[in-house]
Amino acid sequence: MKKLLYLMIVPICMITSCGGQQSEEEKGNDAVANETMESMPDIDGVSELQTPSEEVEQMEVSFEELPEAVTKKIKEDSLLSLMEMQKASKITIGEKVYYDLTFKTEDSEELMVSIDSDGNVIEH
Repeated sequence: MKKLLYLMIVPICMITSCGGQQSEEEKGNDAVANETMESMPDIDGVSELQTPSEEVEQMEVSFEELPEAVTKKIKEDSLLSLMEMQKASKITIGEKVYYDLTFKTEDSEELMVSIDSDGNVIEH
């Protein structure tokens, strides 16, 4: 009889203790955590809904249309001068102008290089 009583009481105790009810303190902690998560900005600090303040314009150009400083940089660079240029794009952001150049490597992979209109390589 005692064994039967224990077999009935133990599962009932386990069920009631695992009922999933939160104490008031736990509910308060969850509310604070939710408020903190909602008010945090994106990692980079810019909301996804914000638009850039300057207009970005991108236009594909030919090698002949590149400024002299850019073509000079390509010809003088020991690596770039050996590769075939696949594509060139002129990027204008506000008053700043730079060129995204895509080259084909010996392994048939693409290498993109950004150069400003003065011939300086831009590192992103």
